[in-house]
Amino acid sequence: MSDDTAMMPISATRQEVSAQPQVMARVLAELGPQINELAAAMAARQISQVLASGSGDSWFAAQAVQLAWEQYAGVVFVPLQAYEYAAYGRPGVDARTAHFVISSSGRPTTTWDTLDRALASEAMVIGVTDNPAETNPFVAKPPIALIPHGAKVGWPCQTTTATITTLLALAIAFGEARGHLDGARAAELKATLASIPEQMTAVLAQGQQWAEAIVPSLAGKAFTFVGGGPSWAVAQNGSALLAEGPQDAGMPLTVEEFNHALRIGVLAAGDPVVLIAPATATESRCRDTARVVRAWGSRLLPITSGPLADLVDGPDGLADPEGFLLGAIRELVGPDVPILAQLDIHSNVGQAMVAAADVLIGRETYPEIDMAERGRECVEVLVRMLRDSLKPTMALYQIPMIWGMHQVTAHEPMRTAIRKLHELEAQPGVVCASIAVCYFLADVPEMGSSVYVVTDDDPALAERLARELGEWCFARRADWHYELPSTAEALRRAEMNGNYPAIFADSRDNTGGGGPGDSTGLLRTFLEAGLTDACVLYMVDPEVITACHEAGPGATLTMPVGGKSSPLQGEPVMMTFTVVAVSDGRFQYDGPMYEGLEGKMGPSAYIRQGGLHVILATVGEQPYDTAFARSLGLDVKAMRYIGVKSTAHFRAGFEAWAGQIQLVSEPSVHNLGNLPFKRLNRPVYPLVDI
Repeated sequence: MSDDTAMMPISATRQEVSAQPQVMARVLAELGPQINELAAAMAARQISQVLASGSGDSWFAAQAVQLAWEQYAGVVFVPLQAYEYAAYGRPGVDARTAHFVISSSGRPTTTWDTLDRALASEAMVIGVTDNPAETNPFVAKPPIALIPHGAKVGWPCQTTTATITTLLALAIAFGEARGHLDGARAAELKATLASIPEQMTAVLAQGQQWAEAIVPSLAGKAFTFVGGGPSWAVAQNGSALLAEGPQDAGMPLTVEEFNHALRIGVLAAGDPVVLIAPATATESRCRDTARVVRAWGSRLLPITSGPLADLVDGPDGLADPEGFLLGAIRELVGPDVPILAQLDIHSNVGQAMVAAADVLIGRETYPEIDMAERGRECVEVLVRMLRDSLKPTMALYQIPMIWGMHQVTAHEPMRTAIRKLHELEAQPGVVCASIAVCYFLADVPEMGSSVYVVTDDDPALAERLARELGEWCFARRADWHYELPSTAEALRRAEMNGNYPAIFADSRDNTGGGGPGDSTGLLRTFLEAGLTDACVLYMVDPEVITACHEAGPGATLTMPVGGKSSPLQGEPVMMTFTVVAVSDGRFQYDGPMYEGLEGKMGPSAYIRQGGLHVILATVGEQPYDTAFARSLGLDVKAMRYIGVKSTAHFRAGFEAWAGQIQLVSEPSVHNLGNLPFKRLNRPVYPLVDI
């Protein structure tokens, strides 16, 4: 037996994990020719059965690729525990059998017996090892040896990744060589395999953030790892690494055995269940597992994607990050410490948030200029809890509706909704109440508008009032929606109105809501209309900004502007412009929302073509006031036509002096019709006409 503890310190494991994408890419490049030669040799020998034996992570690697071999190569594939094979053998091994004998280091003596037994059979024996030393029996003895190299600097994962990569590539090559896969399908699978390292890099970054967020709350807990099919191998590996590294207890179970054996009955509340649930045939049972884990009160930690992404309950998946955060805080501080939170009016409020917090208070203005006021309200309620024995009880009513563009609280019909809210808050026993108009750009299960009410020790009252106001909002669902005009149509309306300056808000490319900021419909319309004393705030185009900084103020450039983040943002607009000014993007806000705070727009530029002035920024941000434009030398208030990439927050710094405001809709990735919602857990208006 070998003791690798001193050789592979757990402190270096993060370094080993982070290098896995490079290991996978290197293995595919270095072993590609040998894999193709071996695949051809196996096909010539008419291999119809494949055995793969190993111990620990080598055995898990064999299990991980079983389904791929059976589907892509079309042969029987049997993962064998190395010691068990050495002790008991395997019937039916003949000349049409290939046997991969896997040992990453080649040092454990029990695996030597496995190798010797395999070599004594009629099988085509291939050694698979990370150790290229000639003294390694897995290199020296078998007629063929594959050496997928991965370093061991921490608890091993690179060697597992390298072995799995090698065996997957060989399954595809063998399937093609024996005619089970046609050339097109084989090429598709090879391209998919080659793309995984890049995907791994993003996953590892997210995984590290996720791990750092949850680990402090998991000390002393009993872990269970659950998976089906290839994910069962991942569950076993996770359990083994937990035992070897931090030396905590972990039990691996297949997804069915977890439910069949009622493993949940031996878990304490808060014990973590790591559910490995990619999009596979085990989807329905994974959902059953998630349901029972949460119902029991244990901690579900799903690792998933695609159709099962709604199972995610952590910051990496963003299904309900606020609920996750509040729940983690509650777990850390216990049930007796008050938790109060202020929420954006555009929150998607979920049941987990309400369950974890004592009080949630939402902002009541849009544009949101009441942050400080709502913060004071939170403190006042906290004082009542501590001094006056206030016992908050909170209820949430989730409205099956996306709130439309009628959200500005100073205007009808939203003004009436806020008045109704204040009338509700004035009732005896009510502590506070809020309306959330949702954030429709989040594809999460609980996306939608809501009403949440806090009462003093009266849950029935909270539930009734939340439901009544929520139903009132839903009954008027059509009132919150209206069709926005194009910029061209809005220009015609503005000329008929006759009040200037006229502001045109490109609400579908609202950078404050995640819009790319480079849709070109508004810019193109301003240019084609030949407007003078017109400006656009702000276009996001780092490429043009770089050229402006290199050329300097006074230079004339001809370049395409905007439309570079997605074809849905419109075609770039070819402009011949003068560089008026450049900036590092640092300035100080002076409007009602962020007065006195520093803004950072990144490298920026002010360009002019004829009478059209355009501010370009690297950072996607909406204009809350005119301070940034002034820092570049543009007096926005002197303009007659002003285009902004914003829905409503611009009003805080613009509405008081605007002659008129026209909301417009131009092609954008954020047009509701372009959004493929996949994770909603219920029908929502107007996606569904309910």
